Amino acid sequence: MSELRIERKLAAILCADVVGYSRMMGADEEGTHAALQRCRREIVDPTIANHKGRIVRTAGDGLLVEFASVVDALRCALAIQDELAAANAGIAEARRIRYRIGITIGDVIADPEGIHGEGVAVASRLESIAEPGGIAVSRTVRDQVPNLLPIRFEDIGEHQAKNVARPVRAYRVVTRRDEQDRPPISAPVPEDKAGLAVLPLQHPSGHPELGFLADSLAEDLITELSRPQWFSVIARNSSFTYKGRVVNAKQISRELGVRYIVEGSVRAADARLRVLCRLVEAPTGSELWSERFEGTRTEELELQDKTVAAVVAAVEPTLRMQEIERARRKPVEQLDLHGACVLALHHLVEGAPEATAARRLAERALTLDRRNPLACALAAWERAQAFVFGRDGASARDEAERLSRSAVAEGGDPPVAAAIAGLVLAMISQERDLARAAADQALAAARQSALILSLVALQRCLCGEAEDAIEMGARAMQASSFEIGAARALLAQAWGALLAGRHAEAAAHARKAIQGRPRAVFAHAALIASLSLARESEGAREAARRLHEAAPGFGIAALERLAPARSAASAPYIEALRQAGVPP
Repeated sequence: MSELRIERKLAAILCADVVGYSRMMGADEEGTHAALQRCRREIVDPTIANHKGRIVRTAGDGLLVEFASVVDALRCALAIQDELAAANAGIAEARRIRYRIGITIGDVIADPEGIHGEGVAVASRLESIAEPGGIAVSRTVRDQVPNLLPIRFEDIGEHQAKNVARPVRAYRVVTRRDEQDRPPISAPVPEDKAGLAVLPLQHPSGHPELGFLADSLAEDLITELSRPQWFSVIARNSSFTYKGRVVNAKQISRELGVRYIVEGSVRAADARLRVLCRLVEAPTGSELWSERFEGTRTEELELQDKTVAAVVAAVEPTLRMQEIERARRKPVEQLDLHGACVLALHHLVEGAPEATAARRLAERALTLDRRNPLACALAAWERAQAFVFGRDGASARDEAERLSRSAVAEGGDPPVAAAIAGLVLAMISQERDLARAAADQALAAARQSALILSLVALQRCLCGEAEDAIEMGARAMQASSFEIGAARALLAQAWGALLAGRHAEAAAHARKAIQGRPRAVFAHAALIASLSLARESEGAREAARRLHEAAPGFGIAALERLAPARSAASAPYIEALRQAGVPP
């Protein structure tokens, strides 16, 4: 019997992966697949062939490529990134095909199925820490290409690769284009967005497994906190330059231009793991939030997922409230686009039916940038509310629909813009497919945002998708019990249960929503309708009296102006309100 011969060789290994591929597929599966295939066919594959590379393996959006020369590998990576940057010019950010690329040199095992070994694991790890559109390399690569290419290497610290005993020293490839586009080392704290940096989590030296967990946690936090996009998150390669350094928050604020920092530590005691995370206001050093998470070594992945979900759920609403307070200190006429949008969102989420402050703020945002998706979406929401509550007529409804379509057409970033646009379309138009598509786009981009989940829950409810509305509302409540959209999540659950014929459940959710926001008129309406349909006539009439006390001007006409009221399915609920004594 012949023995299988193992072939070993030294190779330059390139690993590449598309940035945000899952999010893009969730938003537009067919379009994203077609764009990636075109990118591979016209740019990536020919460039690899021209540089004498061999594609060893493909997996969805990922590539593993082998080169005999490290110079060829690096030249190939640079050419791919340059050509993609040119091809992406003029394409909306959310639709761009961009790669992260990692390169190392290593001894590999070659067989008919591909190449294997430590070098492949290192290249994969380097790819994961590269910036979108960037290249990360190992020390061996840096050492073998001195002065051969018009680039320089920036040390980004040691990183633990899976199943590799020793940490890998990584370097960011800096091109002339990067130098031109790069912000100064000491940047002012931005006014247009709430900048956030996630610092490398501290861990005891000499524990590589804790180092791997700490880095993975920080990277996951950067990824998930970047999804809402209404605040900017510093790229990993910038924030990780502070790894192993003792620097105070004020210095980091000055150097990175951020207002907020997430930092923490990972500790171990026997089989137990402990993760501490906290959110700090960088210019003052004030702690805004902190939490401790514990688990066992056998539950490491569960602990990581739990920590990331909890931090994201706390940080997003905390930052929003901080930014609201900052914006409130300025007159509306002096607010920048970020401040106007943050404050308008707050008024629209929390505002009463007769609130008018949102209109001035939305108009301010549109004045500053009429094509900004969030400004368009917020103005659309304000116009839709004005129509529903009878402050303005059909022209407000038409304007709301036009602005919602503009928000979607401009790409719907940040995701909350797409979520609002989907909700508005569900409120005042018959475009259910477009409303759902916009909401799904928001969900794909920011699946852990309680605010977005609550807005999507309402969209589902208005489109008659009762069980989806209940599920989304529950997920929103689970994501963050103190999120400013909690009352809307409960409202969606209440109306969802009402549509599903579960009257007691609907009443329970409605009561909780009213407890959080006593003037939530549609929560009152859900309670009245559920009690009336359950033949609890006295309770329904009492609930109607409480609605009149909370909002004397509210009547059934507001419900009738909603798009779903144009269908016969809404008749029983409107009749239930009439029987309970709600005025026209």
